[in-house]
Amino acid sequence: MANINFDMLITAEDWADALQQLLDDAKAAINANDQQAKLDAQDSLRTFSKLSPVQFEFLDNIAHKAVNDLFNSVAGSALAAISSRNAELQQATKLIKNVTSEAQKDAKSIQFEKVISVLDKAKSAAEALKTLETSLAQPDQQLLSKIKALLDAIDSLTQLA
Repeated sequence: MANINFDMLITAEDWADALQQLLDDAKAAINANDQQAKLDAQDSLRTFSKLSPVQFEFLDNIAHKAVNDLFNSVAGSALAAISSRNAELQQATKLIKNVTSEAQKDAKSIQFEKVISVLDKAKSAAEALKTLETSLAQPDQQLLSKIKALLDAIDSLTQLA
């Protein structure tokens, strides 16, 4: 970075040389893509504009344009960085969706396990009732057919799960 003693600048040529040094620093900061150096160059150019004599306003205009150029360079880098954050967010969102999908599958699987367990218990109870009914001296055929229909329904439900 140029170390300019603004108190020593007198002529238009002195001020123009100082501005050239600041512009060289700004260009170097942009070429190096050094964000801090870009911000420092902006500060130096603003200081130049504040301290330069009124009669050198045309140099101030150049300094202001350079500040804007540096701002655009910093903003461009920020936009690129934000774009990369968008890509990171998309990856994270995809990961979250995948984990959520797996969790939903696991939850459904657990729910089916409970349903199958209930169906197995109901089937065992129905089979016990059928065994009891058939062991009677005069089994109720209508009840046996209902028990058989219940057992068939349970088997059908178990196959769906």
